[in-house]
Amino acid sequence: MSAANHLAVLIERWFTDRLMRHRGVSSNTIASYRDTFRLLFAFAQTRLGNSRRS
Repeated sequence: MSAANHLAVLIERWFTDRLMRHRGVSSNTIASYRDTFRLLFAFAQTRLGNSRRS
């Protein structure tokens, strides 16, 4: 597993555990966070000029 994939898994687990269990948010909220991070990472990748994908 690449470092980027490992980071994505850790972020997903943390948000799922923290938001759903401890904060009681809906699965729709989790999906919104997921989509936001995907957009953020895509933007950062474009902005930094790193086109490498694993």
